[in-house]
Amino acid sequence: MHPMFKALISVLIALFSFACHAVTVSCFSTNNTTVSGTQPWPFDTIVVTGWWVAGFWALPPPPLLGATAQVQGNVVTLDMYASDTALPPGITPQPQTDKGGYPGVVQVTVGPLAPGSYTLMTALHIVDSTGAVSDPCGPAAGPIGFTIEQATGSVEIATAVEFYDAALDHYFVSADPSEIAALDNGAFPGWERTGLSFNVFAPGKAGGVGVPVCRFYGLPAAGLDSHFYTANQSESAGIPATFHGAWQLESTDVFDIRLPDTVTGACATGFVPVYRMWNQRADSNHRFTTDSAVAASMKARGYVSEGWGPGPLGVAMCAPQ
Repeated sequence: MHPMFKALISVLIALFSFACHAVTVSCFSTNNTTVSGTQPWPFDTIVVTGWWVAGFWALPPPPLLGATAQVQGNVVTLDMYASDTALPPGITPQPQTDKGGYPGVVQVTVGPLAPGSYTLMTALHIVDSTGAVSDPCGPAAGPIGFTIEQATGSVEIATAVEFYDAALDHYFVSADPSEIAALDNGAFPGWERTGLSFNVFAPGKAGGVGVPVCRFYGLPAAGLDSHFYTANQSESAGIPATFHGAWQLESTDVFDIRLPDTVTGACATGFVPVYRMWNQRADSNHRFTTDSAVAASMKARGYVSEGWGPGPLGVAMCAPQ
């Protein structure tokens, strides 16, 4: 059974300038990087992505970027190299790419990693025209810890697809293939895909890390015609009594999802926040999205963010990447 990972790591953002084929650099640290699996969760092989960005003077990164990673015991070390002449032997230059406005990106596959606690170290190395390697920035902020977890049951990833009805100004998500097909085929006129979706676990197949998501239907007799989802078991248990005659329980497990930290709202790495936005209207409707920009735009329209954490957007659930 494959293990999964949870990781939060840091990456060096470097500001580059050039003179006579010698790279000079000033740099600082940030938590702006990503780690992803090479197969759907759970997995034991991860891809570490480091971003090199232009500085305040809009200078590009050096033309040659490369990286290696090694595992020694429970320490994973990511070494990033930059040069405008040549990289050290064994360091293959990686193509210059643009990822979210960051012009230089390096990626390294690490693993397999056994279940356990790990520490990630990151370092930036500058290579001059003589081939000498210097470390002007030292290690990145850290060390940063992450954990590989062991799945305790079967895992199956499903996709929750979002639909929108313009006449109602309502949003709806479904991970049920037959329901999605019916909506796509016009069985429920007015509903169209928004193009957005997020991953969930199939019911009962979250590898021991998920909880079931309940779905309620708002009855038209109560002035409603909407669906509501919650992974909060206390909330789910209280709805029938609190909103008797208005919200009807349709399912105790339409799909499984992971919960965030109920204090910080943080999701385990390998999972992304799902924001729950409520329209505050009598025809109560919620929008669920993993896109923070979409959630912020809904808040600007008067929607209320419902979830855990102190930030402006509470986190209701955590979806597997």
